[in-house]
Amino acid sequence: ADESRAARLHDGFAVCWRDVTDRERLELELSQTIAELRQQQQRLQRLIDTAPIGIGVGTADGQVSLVNDAMLHLHGLTRDAFEHQGLSLDSLTLPEQVDRVAIAATQPQGFAPPVERELLGSDGTRRPIWISSTQWLDSTGERVAFALDLSSQKQAEAAVQQLNQELTNRVAELQTLLEMSPIGIAIAADAACTQMQSNAYLRQLLGVEPEDNISKSAPAPHQPTYRTFQDGQEILPENLPMQIAGRTGAEVRDVEFDILLPDGTLRQLLCYATPLRGHHGQVRGVIGAFLDITNRNRDAAALKASQRRYRELAEAMPQMIWTADAAGVVDYRNQRWYEYTGLSEAESIGVARADAVHPDDRDRALGQWREAIAQGNPFETECRFRHWNGQYQWFICRAVPTRGHQGQITSWIGTITNIDAIKRSEALVQRQLAEIEAIYESAPIGLNVLDSELRFVRINQRLADINGLPIDAHIGHRVRDLFPDLGATVEHPLYTVLATGEPLLNVEIQGEMPSQPGVQRTWLEHFFPIKAGNQVVGISTVCEEITERIQVEAALRQSEERFRDMADNAPAMVWVTDPTGNCTYLNRGWYQFTGQVEETALGFGWLDALHPEDSERSKAVFLQANEGRKPFRLEYRLRRHDGDYCWAIDTANPWFDDDGKFKGYIGSVIDISDRK
Repeated sequence: ADESRAARLHDGFAVCWRDVTDRERLELELSQTIAELRQQQQRLQRLIDTAPIGIGVGTADGQVSLVNDAMLHLHGLTRDAFEHQGLSLDSLTLPEQVDRVAIAATQPQGFAPPVERELLGSDGTRRPIWISSTQWLDSTGERVAFALDLSSQKQAEAAVQQLNQELTNRVAELQTLLEMSPIGIAIAADAACTQMQSNAYLRQLLGVEPEDNISKSAPAPHQPTYRTFQDGQEILPENLPMQIAGRTGAEVRDVEFDILLPDGTLRQLLCYATPLRGHHGQVRGVIGAFLDITNRNRDAAALKASQRRYRELAEAMPQMIWTADAAGVVDYRNQRWYEYTGLSEAESIGVARADAVHPDDRDRALGQWREAIAQGNPFETECRFRHWNGQYQWFICRAVPTRGHQGQITSWIGTITNIDAIKRSEALVQRQLAEIEAIYESAPIGLNVLDSELRFVRINQRLADINGLPIDAHIGHRVRDLFPDLGATVEHPLYTVLATGEPLLNVEIQGEMPSQPGVQRTWLEHFFPIKAGNQVVGISTVCEEITERIQVEAALRQSEERFRDMADNAPAMVWVTDPTGNCTYLNRGWYQFTGQVEETALGFGWLDALHPEDSERSKAVFLQANEGRKPFRLEYRLRRHDGDYCWAIDTANPWFDDDGKFKGYIGSVIDISDRK
């Protein structure tokens, strides 16, 4: 491109031309550069305005020339307030940060790394921030300050810290429950159960140390020393409950087996096992619960043996035994009755009809029986009973009432003794043994956690069932609120644990629950403090209902007492021997009649009460019968306590256990002097 200029001369015009191509190109480039700078400035302004952090730009003299809304918000200022009041760059940074900027200005890059500080807002509030500053790399001397609000981050960190503390407390609670629970707990870290941890109760049962691996599936060098059996056969490790649960992925419940310790101790355990699963449903481990049922099984066996013993005694007695309720309704007859009468159980149990009694004796016998029931007096009558072959024989029928603690009649115990031979010089008398009531087995364990104000924080289903309320009905409520009648009794030991920080063990508590009003129940409680440092923040409670166990113990005692009471009140002198012939028991009737005492009568001392002329003969008959295990009957003269001798008839039958083993004789002696 050319540029031309013309000038008038006196004699014409003067024109000159100049090439301006380079100048136009430079002007165009300058225009483009200015446009780009404006565009970049606009972008920078948008970046500053929309940045999520506070940004402020100051001149060399420290006055803020540009600030975004985020920085104004941190200082508690509005845009209008900034426009009117202005803002010093020093106010965008803390005093120590101003020094850092001054130092940074002398450095090649002019950059101060971010630091965490507190910013004091215009309203006096303090806000945690990250702050940094830099100097432009030009000669303007302008500085830029950056501030990031850390309030939300700090709040999140505090929330996470609180959550971690709560999780730590919950873990401590669970660890306390597991470690102090009187139920054995084992946790396997893998599905094959090669590594197991255990709580203190299970370690005590197995006789191992806390660091020991209790798994029977452990590698050979780490195998525990105890052995496991079921029905007398040793159990392979893979057939143990936890291993089965890990292998099948299913719960295993109510498995009983024995463990044999190296010292010869044998324990019986009840086991429950359930698999633990990972995020994708795979079995990642197993947890097992073990309850020592050695005592429970021993008590149950003792009760069963006692029931069998008294049933055997009743069935072995050579006379007919029967019992009735307080109203006189017959509820039991022993086998002798059915063998003699040939009647069925349906014909024999229920309201007494005396169908087997001779028609001439029936009305009189029934009348005497109804009168005895009405007056509560002992019953005795003689009547003829029909044999299954149609023949009638004479019997003496006796019954005495048994009474409760307040003297009320609870039942009747009766005997029907054949005196047909006495009427013709023979009689049989025997006594009855009553069956004892069944008792419940030991109850499972209830667990719960209370806070420092004795509110329920956690409770398991078993304890909820014991209390008769749903789990949700417990949470957040105090013991006193849910169980007013038991509140004071239960809270006293709880406050003691809160005050002392020491556990309380084996605390027996008695009372009633809303689920069973009027039912007196007994619990064995263990209270353990839950601590955060040295402060007691709650209580872990272990509750074992022992109502049934106490009932079992009482029933066993009552059965022995009832046996002696029945024997002592039987209308005959009753005796029992062992297989060798030694007399092991004589009822009160014998001692009252003869004047003997246990020290002189037991063994073969009872022979001393016989007439000298009858003693050796009676002993020979007894020993001969004992050797042959056969029933016997003999008559002899028995010395009364006043020294006189009275004729008596002694009748006895051998008795055997369920396996047919001979256990001795049960006999009865009747005074027949009034019939001689």
